[in-house]
Amino acid sequence: MKRQLVTTILASILLMTACSDQPANNSTHSTATQTKVTDTASLIRAAKSVTKDVKSYESTYKNDIQKGKDTSIVDFSLIKDAKDNQKVSIKNNTENATFYVYNKKTILKQNDEWIDASTYVGTQMISQTEPLLYPSQFKLIEQLKNAEYKSENGYTLTETFDDYNKYKELFANTKDNEKVITELEKAYPEISGTITVHFKENKQLDIITNKLTLKNDQTTVTNNAVTTFNKINNAKLDIPEEVKKAQQPAK
Repeated sequence: MKRQLVTTILASILLMTACSDQPANNSTHSTATQTKVTDTASLIRAAKSVTKDVKSYESTYKNDIQKGKDTSIVDFSLIKDAKDNQKVSIKNNTENATFYVYNKKTILKQNDEWIDASTYVGTQMISQTEPLLYPSQFKLIEQLKNAEYKSENGYTLTETFDDYNKYKELFANTKDNEKVITELEKAYPEISGTITVHFKENKQLDIITNKLTLKNDQTTVTNNAVTTFNKINNAKLDIPEEVKKAQQPAK
């Protein structure tokens, strides 16, 4: 059971990390809010061009996976300031933790003391913030080139799939992704889902929902993930002094 739920979590994460990073455009001036958007392609271009102007924000990633009476819940939240400092909170069935990224160092609490854990688990901890980062969403969004486009109260892209052929077209673009999909297909021959991305009038990201259903002869697994972005370019982060002064633990 645990392995099956982990597999499904991987499927959800796969939706958020579908393709490789693209080089950032370092220009500080954006004309995206004035760009005329008429279809899926023009919306994706305009929304991506806004990304370089997004310096701070608050985001959440909540994923509810259910299989019969078994439930796995992942709840992440992030506050990122304009200096790239971060506060990350993680909640799931077994863990409730907070850590900071301050001056490119990973600071977490151990035995009621804040420590600099960059050398030990820094890379691992920071990788957990991937579903929360604004630029990372375009790894998924750029795969939605055939999504249905609507312009009402902002803009919405909707992509649906009801078999593995369509799912692979969207996400089987790396060897790691292929392995995850192969494992999914063996465990659950039937797959369906809907991805919806909503943008505000100014082309900034608002809400992303991923709904995934997996079935085999014995059971059905539902996976509902929601990512939100708020306080774009208005987020503030107060770093506690004890976090700023955190040192690496003595060897």
